[in-house]
Amino acid sequence: MGFAIYGQTNASKYNVLIKKADNFYRVKNYKSSALAYSQAFKFNKWNVPKEDRYNAACSWTLAGIFDSAFYQLNFIVSIQNFTNLEQISTDKDLKSLHKDKRWKKLIDRIEENIVQKEAKLNQPLIKRLDSIRIEDQQYRSKINDVIKNYGFDSNEMKSLFKIINENDSINLIKVKGILDNYGWLGPDVIGEEGNITLFLVIQHANQSTQEKYLPMMRDAVKNGNAHPSNLALLEDRIALGQGKKQIYGSQIIKDLKTGKDTLAPVEDFENVDKRREAVGLEPLQEYLNYFGIVIKEKTTIPKSKTKFTNGDFETALEIQDSIVGPTYVTGSFGLKKDFGFNNKESFYQEQNSAWFKFTIDIDTILTFDIVPENAKDDFDFILFKCSGPNCIDSIKTNPQKPERWCFSINYDKNGSTGLSEYTADKYLGPGPGNGYVSAFPIKAGETFYLMVNWPYSYLSKGFTIYFYNYWLKKPKGFPIKKLLNNTLTTPTVLENVLFDNNKAVLLDQSFVVLDKLVSQLQADKTIRIEAVGHTDNVGDELMNQKLSEQRAKVIVDYLVSQNINKNRLSFKGKGSKQPIASNDTEDGRRKNRRVEFIIKK
Repeated sequence: MGFAIYGQTNASKYNVLIKKADNFYRVKNYKSSALAYSQAFKFNKWNVPKEDRYNAACSWTLAGIFDSAFYQLNFIVSIQNFTNLEQISTDKDLKSLHKDKRWKKLIDRIEENIVQKEAKLNQPLIKRLDSIRIEDQQYRSKINDVIKNYGFDSNEMKSLFKIINENDSINLIKVKGILDNYGWLGPDVIGEEGNITLFLVIQHANQSTQEKYLPMMRDAVKNGNAHPSNLALLEDRIALGQGKKQIYGSQIIKDLKTGKDTLAPVEDFENVDKRREAVGLEPLQEYLNYFGIVIKEKTTIPKSKTKFTNGDFETALEIQDSIVGPTYVTGSFGLKKDFGFNNKESFYQEQNSAWFKFTIDIDTILTFDIVPENAKDDFDFILFKCSGPNCIDSIKTNPQKPERWCFSINYDKNGSTGLSEYTADKYLGPGPGNGYVSAFPIKAGETFYLMVNWPYSYLSKGFTIYFYNYWLKKPKGFPIKKLLNNTLTTPTVLENVLFDNNKAVLLDQSFVVLDKLVSQLQADKTIRIEAVGHTDNVGDELMNQKLSEQRAKVIVDYLVSQNINKNRLSFKGKGSKQPIASNDTEDGRRKNRRVEFIIKK
């Protein structure tokens, strides 16, 4: 087992999508949650932590799409060597999978992983580190009770610190011996708890010891043998010890004047959350909430503190981040604005609303989600395209037709709304609906005004807006031209749908083509297709037959994960029985390794 660490920019974008998936899960919109996980995985080229794949499997299960759930679970078990049998066996989210015949095979494979993992572990070292961890934590766990009962400056507290310091000295000698002889061992050798114990003891050591082993821990993180988040904590401790500002905001100190906990000084405070995301730490304010600390400085994620008066158009919050919120709609009894949106229904009142302004700097497909903090809240929105310098005045004095609006009551998606590539409606009026209107292509530099409205009261718990326009750039030729031959039974071979050698694992370039296929299947819901896998004649024919079936199934699984109904899809494998070129040359064998698509009746 190793730990993934991504570049700062990619981590930030990936985490936006993961947070979107988690928000949909929170409001019990499980299918949207699962699809959001798929978006995140695709963005990160499918190189994602097994924890995220596990959570995706939970969402797929709760959405009732068991094939995709088992795909994710089989991946983390077979490829990422998942071993937490207790977690997967008792997780209520996965309970509905237990009766499926695939469940027992999955559990059997986990048990095999456990046996293989334990065979590789250094049990004597694990026992030694377990003892060290108990000694490190047993007295520290008493600190809060002693402070509460006797006070921080009491004799009882001084006695406890003396015991802790004595134990730290002994534990440090033991851990230094392990590090000097073996290096910074990963969980694959000393287990998860043993790996964390190395960090705990070093972070409790003196400054010179921390500085000595810092390069070793940095190398361990690069090699997947230590947590990036733990390294961040050690970096912060060392920085403060050197009289510098901390980097990740992990260290809390006592304010000498007030005696209260406060955040130690942070370098480049404006970007601290980006650095925290890059190493897998939660946003700084969420972390500080545990200590009752509120940041007074400006954070990197805009928080709406402006009171948006109804219909007055006085202020719009300018969006400069991928996540905005939570924003609270402020109600008042000021002006109301009537928006005409077609000839039959002459008005819609803007009230209890918040206005936002944003500009996208690339050609893309505009999509966003507005997710309420409370699933019972039902937000509406209107989106205007700005065509001049005084756009907001134009909207106020000379009503213009919006690009999109959605006023429908969203029962199915637990209050969430926005722009989606999976719907065709441009406008939805009041009444029950699916909560989403269609995404649309925009040009770099175009500016939009977004009004988000909660018409029933101003006592909602607020909402968060998620934007995804840094990676949704489409291939040239939008809308997508048809890829499949329309003649029944005539196969289509899609170029650049490629697999890893001797594996049923799609290469990255395959998804560009498959996404075009998804678009065609979404545009014409009458199409049913069959994926037929083929191989060359190298190797055992029985294995080739199995591989061809697995590759065809992987494509079908991907289409299902992109919201294509599984009843429209089927697959089978032909092995090496139907070559389209000679197997005597490498070029011929490459052509024979293919998946064909046939439109079915």
